[in-house]
Amino acid sequence: MNPGNFNLFKIVELWSEINTTMKQQKIVIAICLCFLSGSDLMAQLEFSGISKPASFSIINEGLPINKIPPVEFIRNYVEINIAEWQKKEEFEKSSDYRIRVTEQTRNQKVQIYTDEAVKAYKIEYAKTINWDVLKLSQYDADNETFLIKSDFIGDFAIPVPIAEAQSLKQNWNQVKFSETDFIILNNNLILSKINIFNPVNEKFYQYDSKKSTVP
Repeated sequence: MNPGNFNLFKIVELWSEINTTMKQQKIVIAICLCFLSGSDLMAQLEFSGISKPASFSIINEGLPINKIPPVEFIRNYVEINIAEWQKKEEFEKSSDYRIRVTEQTRNQKVQIYTDEAVKAYKIEYAKTINWDVLKLSQYDADNETFLIKSDFIGDFAIPVPIAEAQSLKQNWNQVKFSETDFIILNNNLILSKINIFNPVNEKFYQYDSKKSTVP
């Protein structure tokens, strides 16, 4: 089977539609990139007019990060940086180059650049969120939870002991958000974790998509 026949973006996008964890998606992105030989990858990039390594700022320049699909961002970041890494340096012996650039080392670099891209995307995406517009819904006294509503990142619930609930509601405009994290789902970034601090009673509350909010 000819690796050049694979459409990298379609493979990654298809996987993102049917898997929910970041780890699975990163592995598949790495696998898909490995379908492309060094020459195939270079040819694709040169055809696209890409010749230098990229940071998030020069991929789809001028487009806000929240308008760039995460899979596209990751794919571009990895392809461009791999292309630069595997170039033979001017003062590099051919024997040294063959040792440095192998299928194994390329796969390792793909994973490293994938991790970098995911981290960079999440950091920049979080900067676009206006946390001040998150709204606190009516308290659920039976389950001791608040539902937090957001048009941008979706609704989520946090557990809050009933003895602390009134203080959180009264001082909602003073709370601080931190330790945010996201997962990629259906080629979108979805909130997976956030800490909320009430400075009045100095209490922390956490949303974690992996944990139940029902006591």
